[in-house]
Amino acid sequence: MKICPSCDFTHHIQSARFCCMCGSELEDRADDSAQVYSKDDSLSVSDLRKLLEPFEFEELPGGGINLISLKNKKSTVAIIPHGVVSVGKGAFADCKNLTTVSIPDSVVSIGDSAFSYCHDLAEISFGKGITKIGHSAFLECYQLKTAILPETLTELGERVFENCLNMTEVSMTSVTKIPDNAFHKCKNLTKVTLSDKTEAIGSQAFSLCESLSDINLPKTVKSIGMRAFPGCSALTKIDIPKGVTIIRNEVFLDCKSLTSVTIPSTVKEIGNASFANTAITAVELPDGLTKIDKDGFAGCAKLTRVTLPESLVTLGEGAFMNCSSLRRINIPRSVTVIPNSCFKSSGLTSIEFHEGVTKISYCAFYECKMAVVVIPDTVKVVENSSFYNTPIKKLTLPLEAIKTIGAMPSIEELTLTTGESIFSHTFTGFANIIKLTLPKTVTNIGYDTFRYFLRLKTICYQGTKKEWKKIKIADSSFPLKNADKVFLEEN
Repeated sequence: MKICPSCDFTHHIQSARFCCMCGSELEDRADDSAQVYSKDDSLSVSDLRKLLEPFEFEELPGGGINLISLKNKKSTVAIIPHGVVSVGKGAFADCKNLTTVSIPDSVVSIGDSAFSYCHDLAEISFGKGITKIGHSAFLECYQLKTAILPETLTELGERVFENCLNMTEVSMTSVTKIPDNAFHKCKNLTKVTLSDKTEAIGSQAFSLCESLSDINLPKTVKSIGMRAFPGCSALTKIDIPKGVTIIRNEVFLDCKSLTSVTIPSTVKEIGNASFANTAITAVELPDGLTKIDKDGFAGCAKLTRVTLPESLVTLGEGAFMNCSSLRRINIPRSVTVIPNSCFKSSGLTSIEFHEGVTKISYCAFYECKMAVVVIPDTVKVVENSSFYNTPIKKLTLPLEAIKTIGAMPSIEELTLTTGESIFSHTFTGFANIIKLTLPKTVTNIGYDTFRYFLRLKTICYQGTKKEWKKIKIADSSFPLKNADKVFLEEN
């Protein structure tokens, strides 16, 4: 222990250098006869008032003391005496020289912003009676390294330890909810112990905790807030507890070392950019999942395998954009629209559509790697640039869907299914077609439709020669007249 030689006040924090009562330099002393203040001591009113001299305080109507402020804002040590039951709002805020604080077991609550902006506060001893710590209580306590919170603590306020840059460890064994922004920007936080009673993790609770490599989410967790863990660049694995139903927006965005994730059967939705820019290599999506929102797995450059469940109804824009290692995917029957940029710049070499897809949207497969694509007859719209800069050699699609598809200069074999009229200028950007297959349902071919098919050698018509002669073909589609024709019903 340390003793003040001037006022004989005992200090229990070994790192303390100066007396919080009179400011004198402390001495080390191992003397059993020294006067020691204990929480069990029975203090007179005068004794307690002496201990409270460094503080502004008020006596509460129900008994006990509430600390209002520290008188000397340049103090380095604050030892709160037993008998104080609450530390008031902003009581120690902006005490920038404060390095050490001792809180007795009598304290039940710490108010909003109580120690905020105490930039040099490095050591704090929490009493065993605290039940509540308020909003921003330790905001920007840059030097605070650990926070071992008592078992009595059940409630934390938002931003409670936000931007505690040097905090490495926190233990919360009874807290049921981790509030919004609780540990936001605690960039050196490496160890987090959560209570087995934890039910919810708030928005941005651990965002930008760059050193957090592992966190065990208890089975009791039912809700994870938006952006709860984005930028946790050291996090490698996460098991989402069964009971969570929505993985909200940007929960694991930019967790660049995250390679493994387990998603339980209870999850119904994956939010915007939930796993974007992670290092996930494979993911099993559960039966029951109905929605992957915008950019859900965008930028997962190492993702090689994903299975979309039959329960999936909605794919968001850019859901798998820039997944450059993804080679194959199966679109389930329940998905009817492939949205804008859904697989843009992915590594897809194979895509399988089921009957039921009705629309392939703008840039959906922009700069993919497929050489052969078969689009089912249920598709009514293929928007411009859907397959732009994708090296497709063989394309099969319904005639109705070709209206807005845009230029596809790589295609050499084009097969059109179902439909009657081919409108003017439809194939202006298809200059390298060698083989064309047309359905027997075609009755009209418009102006300049095949004018630029200068390499066309063979037409396979799915009807007879007699039926072919009945088709109305505009004069400017002369390459059709010069190509060799195969009448499939006659052969």
